[in-house]
Amino acid sequence: MISRVTNRGKVRLMFYEVKINTRKFIDFMKRLIKDFGRKILLRVDNLKLRHADIVSQYLAWPEIIKRIELFSVAIFTVTESG
Repeated sequence: MISRVTNRGKVRLMFYEVKINTRKFIDFMKRLIKDFGRKILLRVDNLKLRHADIVSQYLAWPEIIKRIELFSVAIFTVTESG
């Protein structure tokens, strides 16, 4: 499952039965772009396929650059201090 939640609480889900691949990830991004008039900031939490050549090529298209941007948030762990 891939999910997205807007800052206004609107949820978008995409379910798939097998492991996600670049084609499905690009399809998910296309659906997001189609549904929203504003630029999308998509957090991808350590998703390896975001670095695939085909995904990078898709994101490099001028009309796509204006509509969606991927970013990741540093993953950290909380430790107990003594």
